[in-house]
Amino acid sequence: MHEGHNLRKKELQFIEYLSGLSSEDYIFSLISYISAPTLLCGKPATMINFTSSRALYDLWHRYKYEVCNSLKLNYVELRDTGQSVCVLLYKRPNLEACVKRRENALFLQEKGYLYYFSLNDYFKILKERFTEDCPHEIGIFLGFPADDVAGFIRNKGHNYLLCGYWKVYKDMDRAMRIFSIFDKSKEYILDILTGKKVNSPLKCHFERVKLL
Repeated sequence: MHEGHNLRKKELQFIEYLSGLSSEDYIFSLISYISAPTLLCGKPATMINFTSSRALYDLWHRYKYEVCNSLKLNYVELRDTGQSVCVLLYKRPNLEACVKRRENALFLQEKGYLYYFSLNDYFKILKERFTEDCPHEIGIFLGFPADDVAGFIRNKGHNYLLCGYWKVYKDMDRAMRIFSIFDKSKEYILDILTGKKVNSPLKCHFERVKLL
């Protein structure tokens, strides 16, 4: 409870901090914060929807190459309406390992993603399905446990044990440990960006959770 309160307090300070930044620093800081679990903790991917609100759509298209290169992130644009763009930011080795893990590969195969397909083949299918709605299998790409993705589908998003970075239907204790580590990664990024860890690189030695 204390950790969550501390993060909320720092988030409010971060919002104030963002207001004084240049456009490029603004989008860099925002992506760094939201993607912290992917940057620091082994989470395979993070999904962000950049809309015309606060010109985020334009800022993404203007600075995406520089920002992703600086953060050493790969990205794929899953859907672009012209006013909003849904982007999957990922670390390729982590995401490739995630989708090929046995339980994830079996889940994805049932959805039409064959095991021998490349990651780019997977992205092609995913992008096609994003034209209509957000497909449930996106949870696998984001590092959610296959049991929880299946539980979400089976329960239509209801009857979950815990709701945090995803809706949990099995092994709540493990999920709580992961959520806590993800929160700490965000706090760490906030401290770097706001100057509280002045000489720290954009990395840390968080316990790596077996997510995949």
